[in-house]
Amino acid sequence: LRALSLLLIVVDLALVVGDLSTPVKPAVASRALSASSLAISVFFLVDVALRVFVSGFRSYFREKLNIADAGIVVITLVVSIVYTSIDLSGTALLPRYNKVLRVLRLIMIIRVWRLVSQRHHLEKASRQMVSQNKRRYRKDGFDLDLTYVTERVIAMSFPSSGTQSMYRNPIK
Repeated sequence: LRALSLLLIVVDLALVVGDLSTPVKPAVASRALSASSLAISVFFLVDVALRVFVSGFRSYFREKLNIADAGIVVITLVVSIVYTSIDLSGTALLPRYNKVLRVLRLIMIIRVWRLVSQRHHLEKASRQMVSQNKRRYRKDGFDLDLTYVTERVIAMSFPSSGTQSMYRNPIK
């Protein structure tokens, strides 16, 4: 799911930059941009809904960034639905609002990118929580959690892969 989110973030960023950089587009390109924007907005709405479901309504909306994220997603989705379903030939202000919302979506993309880039810090914090009573061996590219049983006997957790490698000894 994270890989798909990252891919959609990159695609959405390219669509936003492409849409903002070309003021005059053919009708087919405009419809394709609107449809892809709507699909990406629906994906992010489902993502926010799943996060709310997993962490609980009150817990999720305690943080101001989560409130802003959910607000941007809902507003962008509503504008995308209106933009794709109504003929905008007579409406002059709605495309301007759509560009403002695309800028807000850029802010959301930057926020998600920041969360993804903090993976290293999350790994470090989770390893420290798991290895509370253990010594860390950090030499030669290894980061192992070791427990000293005696001066000459040490114990180590089993090497792991997947999500457990984030806080256990990873197999590389």
